[in-house]
Amino acid sequence: IRSSEQATAYRKASASRFVMDRGISYGQIDGIAGAALMRQPSHDGLARMPYPSGGALYSVQAIVCRTSESLEGWPSPESQALQVLAQSRVFEPLDVDARPAELLQVLSGGLQESLGEPSFAIVYAMFLDKALFKYRYRGYRLAMLEAGSMYQRVTQEVDARGLATRVWAGFSDWHVASILGLDASHVLPLVVQFVGSKA
Repeated sequence: IRSSEQATAYRKASASRFVMDRGISYGQIDGIAGAALMRQPSHDGLARMPYPSGGALYSVQAIVCRTSESLEGWPSPESQALQVLAQSRVFEPLDVDARPAELLQVLSGGLQESLGEPSFAIVYAMFLDKALFKYRYRGYRLAMLEAGSMYQRVTQEVDARGLATRVWAGFSDWHVASILGLDASHVLPLVVQFVGSKA
């Protein structure tokens, strides 16, 4: 049975490979994260997140990583990774002693040659204690759904700016947690989203 409704929105194909683009800047990251990952005011005066979370736990944290030296205007020369503080609408530098090329290698699981040069990546990581305390093992499922909602919102904002994205799960959880200084017994990287210009 074919639907009689015509689709009104189309998802662009994921980037198979990225190219270096000196036109991409931190300002675009700020705009994307501000619209897709941070608390938003609403018409009723209440602030809401731009994506849903089961039980309003919001157990998934976003971390933006600079994966290309060509990305302009990066605000923290000491760290190439910024934690998104969604409620306060700011970025907090993490204590990450790694260059963009090192981050790309770890986040891509060693397959950086096939990816090319994405400008930045967003790591979606689940805080296990927060995810499990209310719903126990079901909290893991809810966190996965939340991460999917987050990267879908980011994809919409990336598409609107004429950029490309690719969601990636081919990495070592331990290596990603280690390079970002996360405690792997409490924080679990779920997925990485690369953003840049498509080859």
